Amino acid sequence: MIAAFLLLAAQASPDAALSRRVERVLERSPVIDGHNDVAWEIRELHDAKVEAVDLSVDTARLPNPLQTDIPRLRKGHVGGSSGRSTSPPMRPTRSR
Repeated sequence: MIAAFLLLAAQASPDAALSRRVERVLERSPVIDGHNDVAWEIRELHDAKVEAVDLSVDTARLPNPLQTDIPRLRKGHVGGSSGRSTSPPMRPTRSR
């Protein structure tokens, strides 16, 4: 049992070192999210009711989960984000 634990610990060490290195890099160089669909997700999944979605908590646990929330943005060291406003393409009408 101890040998299995030591084997697992030895295998985890490089990953832990890499995780610490990545953490240091991200603390110095925050990520800028160039495409965030939170507005579209709120529109599509929550009937466009912005006030009904609390982005300060884990939105992955909502009945209609979102990909974005403040805790995950902070954990990922996202220092900025941009959104865009789009509309679905209109279907061409056929002339009769």
